[in-house]
Amino acid sequence: KVSEKNLLKDVNTATAAAIFYGKIGKPNTGINVIKNYLRVGSKPNIKMLSIYLDLLIAITSSARESG
Repeated sequence: KVSEKNLLKDVNTATAAAIFYGKIGKPNTGINVIKNYLRVGSKPNIKMLSIYLDLLIAITSSARESG
């Protein structure tokens, strides 16, 4: 089990959790993980930012398909 502290402090753990949620079809949850990581003042890396953009694209694509 990943602790909330690790999700908020470790860039690799937060990125991995966001990727996981994106892969299981929950991109909103992945975005929330990244937003919470950033909210506490932790610094993102390029990989995290690219996953964030991928998740936003996934949400936009699914909204267009259903709308």
